[in-house]
Amino acid sequence: MRQVVAFVFWLAAALAACVGSAGCSTPSSQAPGAAPRVVSVSYPIKRQVTDYEDFTGRMAAEDSVQVRARVSGYLQKINYKEGAEVKAGDALYEIDRRPYEAAVNQARAQVA
Repeated sequence: MRQVVAFVFWLAAALAACVGSAGCSTPSSQAPGAAPRVVSVSYPIKRQVTDYEDFTGRMAAEDSVQVRARVSGYLQKINYKEGAEVKAGDALYEIDRRPYEAAVNQARAQVA
């Protein structure tokens, strides 16, 4: 209770001091006899501005495939360029035929 009384007394004293002093009153637009204030002015610069936007993101192909060989062998020719569009049924690689032809001839010789 004593603290509340002290706070009210302090608040009343602060308000009385504020009302009595010139610091709490609204200042006049300019004190009498004071020189006008110096204000610096900067003019706008006229120049061309390029509008652009920066966005972060990821890019991915709409469709992608993994190419896996069904047989082993040495590549003789690659029939496409990286990133080029290919259609179903296009020959992408040519593998050396000689080992397979030799195996077919050996199998025919054993049958005969």
